[in-house]
This record gives sequence, C-alpha cells and structure tokens, in this order.
Amino acid sequence: MRGSQALRLMGEHLIQILLPLERRGGEAQPRERYGATRDELVERCGGVTIYARAPAEGLWDDGGSVVEDLVVVFEAMDARFSVAWWAAYKRRLAEEQEEVLVRAIPVSRI
Repeated sequence: MRGSQALRLMGEHLIQILLPLERRGGEAQPRERYGATRDELVERCGGVTIYARAPAEGLWDDGGSVVEDLVVVFEAMDARFSVAWWAAYKRRLAEEQEEVLVRAIPVSRI
C-alpha cells in the first residue's frame, strides 16, 4: 500500500451533522442555511450526502419530558479531520439552534 493510501485510511472521518428543521424559538430554518451547509461541506470535504426528503426524527429525555426534533442529516468524508475546525464549525451552525449534533467517526474505505 502506498504511503498516501495508508494515510488516507488512517485519517479519514465520516462527519454527520444533524441540522434541525426549526431554529431556536420555533421558526423554520431558512432554506439558505441548508444550501450554505451543503456548499461549505463540498468545499471542505469534496462532497456531501444530504438526507432531506424524509427528515429524521430525534427524541430525547429533557429531564422528565420527551422532546422531539426533526432534522436534516448531512454526511461528508473528511480526510483532513481537525477537532478544532469541526468544533468551530459546529459553534457557527448552533448560533440559531438549541443544539446541533456533529459526529466524527473514523472510517476506512473499502
């Protein structure tokens, strides 16, 4: 295996972003936010997959009551993974949200 291939296998991460359909306060997320997120992920990672046709349903216990949230899921493969970069990106996405979940999962392509 060539050095660059080994490095790619070791350093690539699947990034998942769960972006709520509603902002803090209950107003709808502007469509421009989804387009901007798509464009930013293509620029950063070279591509993105978006699950938007049937929003995912998120449920969690908020200290005695179950809270429901509908989200659009963005997935991208990042070969230049940086915790600092993704933490800053999450903070920017979360400015108008109660919460934005960003997951980074080490992966190997087959």
